Amino acid sequence: MPRPNYSVAQVVLPPGRYRVYGYPPMTGLRLDKWIDVTGENPPGTYGDADLSIATCIPNLERIEDAQGETVWPT
Repeated sequence: MPRPNYSVAQVVLPPGRYRVYGYPPMTGLRLDKWIDVTGENPPGTYGDADLSIATCIPNLERIEDAQGETVWPT
């Protein structure tokens, strides 16, 4: 049974630095990535290219703020 590779359609975060965790399909690997959300980014995006937070890592599991506190899922 197929399932989507993305947990949600959109994740909106206030400006700050975040650590994003997820699992790329069929790899068995857990990835983590630091992202910077600025006041210049439209809601739900990060970085210079306004990339989608919800799709930056497939099978998004958790997002932490710079202090290590979980901010998503809430």
